[in-house]
Amino acid sequence: MLSSHKIIKAGTQASHPSERAAVTTNWQPKSSEYLLDDIEELNDEQFQEERHRIEELIREKESEKQAILTEAKLEAEVIKARATEEGYQEGEQKGLQEGFKAGFQQALLAATEEAESIKAHAKQVLADATAEAQQFYEEKRHDIIALAAQMAEKIIHETIDASDNKIIDLVTPILTRMDQESSFITISVRPEIQDQMKTHIKDLEATYPLFRFVVFADPALEKNGCVIESSHAIIDLQIKQQLEAMVADLKEL
Repeated sequence: MLSSHKIIKAGTQASHPSERAAVTTNWQPKSSEYLLDDIEELNDEQFQEERHRIEELIREKESEKQAILTEAKLEAEVIKARATEEGYQEGEQKGLQEGFKAGFQQALLAATEEAESIKAHAKQVLADATAEAQQFYEEKRHDIIALAAQMAEKIIHETIDASDNKIIDLVTPILTRMDQESSFITISVRPEIQDQMKTHIKDLEATYPLFRFVVFADPALEKNGCVIESSHAIIDLQIKQQLEAMVADLKEL
């Protein structure tokens, strides 16, 4: 196509007599159309190269994008798995804490209720025991008083028997409470202790100088029994009779 195009152009230029004859040569300058074709061919080659380069670049970017997306997806899965695990652990921990708290509260409530029940039961047992003790005391009151009197009598006799002063310890408090005036005092005791009692008369007269003492024996008296008589009163210091009087008073209460 280029060859025929060149021949036509050359013939056209030789057909005009007014123009100078063309110099015969083997080289012919390219026409602007031919140059344009070359430029178009060059531009087309460059375009193809540029297109290939752009396509390659697009492929590279697409590959990078896919790699980034894949990596992001994997990372997202890892984050999701981690979040799920952490959430599970947190939920499990929270569940354990809430479960422990609920269990503790339940155990505390149960312990409180049990303590209140035990306390109420203890109060009831104490009330029942008190009532039973009171009832027993009311039923056995006289027997208890009588038993106490018997025990007291036994203890007093044992104490007197173990003492060197014998019944003097019973007589002295009575003499102290009597009016200190000139008076004749008789002391009656059992025969087996009359002589021992006489040995203490001098001590009594020294302590109570206004009194004059005489000791009589009375076999009717009980063991360690003693009766003191003055012009104003008769005082029976027999232990059994004293305790019986106390028992009678207690029974009247």
